[in-house]
Amino acid sequence: MASPTDFFEEIGPDPSKSSDRSFRKLRDFPLAGLLRIVADMDLIDDSPAPSGNQPEYTVSELSGAVKRVIEGEFGLVRVRGEVGRVSRPASGHLYFDLKDDRSVIAAISWKGQAAKMQVRPEEGMEVIATGRMTTFPGQSKYQLIVEDVAPAGAGALMAMLEKRRAALAAEGLF
Repeated sequence: MASPTDFFEEIGPDPSKSSDRSFRKLRDFPLAGLLRIVADMDLIDDSPAPSGNQPEYTVSELSGAVKRVIEGEFGLVRVRGEVGRVSRPASGHLYFDLKDDRSVIAAISWKGQAAKMQVRPEEGMEVIATGRMTTFPGQSKYQLIVEDVAPAGAGALMAMLEKRRAALAAEGLF
C-alpha cells in the first residue's frame, strides 16, 4: 500500500535557508499509476468520530451562549401586540403574553417597574411594550422584560370577540 510520502522525492536543502531541512517535489508518475496508488490508499476514515467537528457543550454552556446572543443582538426594543394571560402574583411582578395572529412572546415586568407603569396591561388591550429581550435558561425560553407599556388600540382579537358577543346577544343567545 502506498503512503503519501511515495508521491514525493527529496531534492535537497533549500539553498536560501540555513536549515538542514530537505525539500521535496511531487514525483513524476504517469496518471494511471498515480490513480492506482491513490485508489489503494485509505484516505477516508470510516469510523465515526466521537465528537465530530462540532464542539461539545454542556446544557448550561449552550443556554448561556444563546442568552448572550439574544441579549447582544436586541437592545431596547418596542413590540406591538395584544395582551393575553395577565397574571399578578403576590410577588408584585406582572406576567403577561404579547401576541399577534401568528406568534406569542412571554413578557414580564418586575415589581418596581410594574408599580411605575402609567398603563396597566389588561387582557385584550393592544399595546406597544418597550423592553429588553432575555432568556430564561432554566426552561429554554426567551422573554421580554418590559419597562413600559403604551396603549395602541382596542386589540384585534378582543374586538372580534366583542363583535361575536354582540351578534349572539342580538340572537338572544348571550
